[in-house]
Amino acid sequence: MPVTHEIICHLEKQSLFTLTEQEREQLVIDFNAIMERLDGLCALDLEGIAPLIQPFDVAVQLREDIVTDSLPRDSMLQNAAHHNDEYFIAPRVME
Repeated sequence: MPVTHEIICHLEKQSLFTLTEQEREQLVIDFNAIMERLDGLCALDLEGIAPLIQPFDVAVQLREDIVTDSLPRDSMLQNAAHHNDEYFIAPRVME
């Protein structure tokens, strides 16, 4: 599906960006070039090729899960802008 000027204008409204006409035209060109590349990838015959989790043959190295003592509460709260001696106080972000 080709990317059109109308699609770019719709994306502009959705993203709350303000673009110039020249930027819109350049985005149409750039997005269509990307879509052409993706079409080329979709045309590849990948029958019999296993999907890769990562491109290199490297074993994932995980650290041991070791229980350690936590930091004392006083030292955790000493640099907090607002606290009540037990926990951090932060501004409400949801109503």
